[in-house]
Amino acid sequence: MTFGEQASGKWNVPRMWDELYEKLNISSRREAIDAFNKQNKWKKRGLAFIPTKFGIAFTAKFMNQGGALVHLYTDGTVLVTHGGTEMGQGLHTKVCQIAAHAFGIPLADVYVNDS
Repeated sequence: MTFGEQASGKWNVPRMWDELYEKLNISSRREAIDAFNKQNKWKKRGLAFIPTKFGIAFTAKFMNQGGALVHLYTDGTVLVTHGGTEMGQGLHTKVCQIAAHAFGIPLADVYVNDS
């Protein structure tokens, strides 16, 4: 169970950790950082490799809702304003893809903005 009382299901973190540690060359990167830091008194580098988990919903069902304001312009472009938080998960891209599909227009004609 997570902090939000969500079942975590299959636990893949140890396998993913090992796989990414190797794929990202963490050991050699740390060696390079240590060498750099020994040669530089005032300028330092660092490296963090931290697993995180974000819940995907509220436990109270009535709180799992959202909205978007969709502007349709006469030149055929669309602007979607939503209340989501883009934090590197590709939310803006997904919102644009959904709008483009829904209106049958090219992805390049859809723009997104935070509210």
